[in-house]
Amino acid sequence: MRCFIATSIRKREFGGELPAEALDVLRRALRPALLLAIKGEGLPVKSRLLKAYATSRSGPRRIVLLLLVEHDDLFLLFYRPKGDKIGDNISINNPAFKSALARYLALLRSDIASHAIEEIPLHPPGAS
Repeated sequence: MRCFIATSIRKREFGGELPAEALDVLRRALRPALLLAIKGEGLPVKSRLLKAYATSRSGPRRIVLLLLVEHDDLFLLFYRPKGDKIGDNISINNPAFKSALARYLALLRSDIASHAIEEIPLHPPGAS
């Protein structure tokens, strides 16, 4: 399983580069047993939306990913604190989440088309 982030989404979620603390949180949280399938709209064919709960030094985090089933690749969409209007209720019934999901899926498609994505190293250097 590999995980990627689109440049546009990285800038929106992290303000620039992926912080070391966020990378550490992602490495701990992105395990198949910890990911929960959720409903979404406008998803690409043969994909699923997944969420994960994580804890960071800054507090609880809500992570949303798009899984491309055929390739077993993950794309990070959201990395939000609990208390954020999206992070509080990651559900298609939340209008803020529904709207942001549509925007972020469009950003992801655009960045994939322009090759503006990067892999998030889920294993520390030297680990297998």
